[in-house]
Amino acid sequence: CLFLFYTDVIPSHANDSYANKRKDDLQMFGIGGNKFERMAKKGDVLNLGQYSSNPKASVRLAVVKALGQVENNTDAGNALVVYLRDPDRQVQLEAVKSMGHIGVSAGTTHLNRIRSQAQQAGDKELEAAADAALHELRSRLAHE
Repeated sequence: CLFLFYTDVIPSHANDSYANKRKDDLQMFGIGGNKFERMAKKGDVLNLGQYSSNPKASVRLAVVKALGQVENNTDAGNALVVYLRDPDRQVQLEAVKSMGHIGVSAGTTHLNRIRSQAQQAGDKELEAAADAALHELRSRLAHE
C-alpha cells in the first residue's frame, strides 16, 4: 500500500499561497514560532489588544503570553487589563502572571484588586497567582 502526502502530489511551486497560509496558521498557535510574540517584540502592542474579543480562548491566551514578554511597556499593561477579566480561567491566570512580569507600576493597582476579589470569593489559586505577580512586580520596580 502506498501513501502519498498532499505535498508530494503537488509541485512545490504550485500552491505557495496555501503553504504560506498554512504556515502562518501553525505559527500563530506556537508551532514553528508565534505571530503574537513577533508582534510584541516589534512593539506592535496596540494591535495585540484587538484580539481581546476573539472567541477562541487559545488565541487570547497566546496574545496574553506574548504581552507578558514585553517589559516595562505601559501599552502592554493597558492591554493586559482587559484580559484580567477574561471569562476563560487560563487566560485570566496568565494575564495575572504577565502583569507581574512586564514591570509596569500601574499593574500594582490591578493586581491588588484581583487579589482582593479572589480573597472574597475564596479563590486560592487566583489569590496565589496575584500574590506571586505582585511580588515579581515589586522586585522589578525596586531594581529600576
